[in-house]
Amino acid sequence: MRQTKLFQALQQLPKTEHNRFKKYLGSPYFNVNETQTRLAHLIIQEIQNPTSKSWEKEQIWDALRLDFPYDDVRFRKYFSDLLKNLENFLALRQFEDHEESRRLFLLEAVEQRKLSVLYNSSLRVIRDHFQKSPFRNSDFYYGNFMLEKRFYDLAGFEHNRTAQSNWEEISRNLDYFYIAEKLWIFCNVLARKDLSSHEYKLELMSEIVNYVEHNQLQDIPPIAIYYQVLNLYRFPEEQQHYHQLKGLLDQYGMNFPKEEASDLYSLAQNYCIHQLNRGNALFLSELFVLYQSVLERRIIFRDDQLSPWDFRNIVVVGLRVGDYDWTLKFIEQYLQFLPPENRENARSFNLAQVYFYQKKYDQVVELLRFVEYEDISYNLNSKDMLLRVYYDTDEWDPLYSLFESFRTYLNRNKDIPERNKEAYKNLIGFTKKLTRLHRGDAQKIDRLKSEIQSCTNVANQKWLLEKVEEF
Repeated sequence: MRQTKLFQALQQLPKTEHNRFKKYLGSPYFNVNETQTRLAHLIIQEIQNPTSKSWEKEQIWDALRLDFPYDDVRFRKYFSDLLKNLENFLALRQFEDHEESRRLFLLEAVEQRKLSVLYNSSLRVIRDHFQKSPFRNSDFYYGNFMLEKRFYDLAGFEHNRTAQSNWEEISRNLDYFYIAEKLWIFCNVLARKDLSSHEYKLELMSEIVNYVEHNQLQDIPPIAIYYQVLNLYRFPEEQQHYHQLKGLLDQYGMNFPKEEASDLYSLAQNYCIHQLNRGNALFLSELFVLYQSVLERRIIFRDDQLSPWDFRNIVVVGLRVGDYDWTLKFIEQYLQFLPPENRENARSFNLAQVYFYQKKYDQVVELLRFVEYEDISYNLNSKDMLLRVYYDTDEWDPLYSLFESFRTYLNRNKDIPERNKEAYKNLIGFTKKLTRLHRGDAQKIDRLKSEIQSCTNVANQKWLLEKVEEF
């Protein structure tokens, strides 16, 4: 049973969906086969309260309380029919969550059934829904395209060809939707150009870009934004496209569903990171402002929670721009939005980072000395931080003890990629060599500096070179 597609699909659904599916099967409008209901209850019970036994087909058949002997063809059909019921249930749930689709299908239904008494009210409700919607993404224009098509049918323009119809509205909304979606496709293909050797054949790219450039479409949010994103990939050296994109995100960011807005801000953030990697330090403050924007607008949240990785990235950027007070307030204010199981680790590690930047080394040691994080990234970075603290404070005994424990941790942990292990082992090795240098020994100092510079895989290479320069 556990190997069936039906069991595995139900297993991935949350308990709330299990309960709704059972209610769905209990409705005679959707299901009149009691065997289907009993089979669903049996599978869901096994998912929610798993037993150690492996259910054989005959045992399942007996549990269904059927009045005839086991029949393999029927048994398979029960599973197949229940899977179809599950698929119909999922489609219905998706339909229920999309008011625009429901309203558009209602318009189609009243038109096909000639329910003229419902024409005006149905049309008014969906027009009002679109007008009040805060969103202006490409789906908005597709919805309006479908609405205008339904209105064309309801108004009977097909049978009254002398009347002025709404063909312009139909065409305009379709154009906006199509142009926006094509631009988004172009953006995604260019974004993956360096990651894939596959050459995509994209029709009408130059024609659509040319059309956008020669028509005033700045007030159509998805077209205006996707066009600037496209320009980031086409002309990465021309920074004005980033600044134009940032301005458009400030203007239209809240006109997109949260997940879509988050993706758009991520594109702008990635451009800043790319510029930083190329040595353009001015983009650090740009990245900081973008993070502040998605926090204030709550675009970065998912189900009212903040990802531990986003939390940590924001802390790092805040520290790198030197705004320690803001970063401390951020940790205090937003810690509660992390998943409960991540909060304590995030608190101790990120506070330690703040104290490290403030050179409050005693507080760093107090937070990290006896902590072993379950998360590998936290563990590696905390040991890295302690290593630098011990070195900068001339705590040689704890430093040499850490050399050994850190190296042992790297050797024993099989979940750390080999390249990462090598980078941290090189950090340990070079730091150990630093402790043996003496001022005035120019030959050894130059040799170590050359070794560090030529090493292509070492953690905190910049810090190591700064320490060499201190001799």
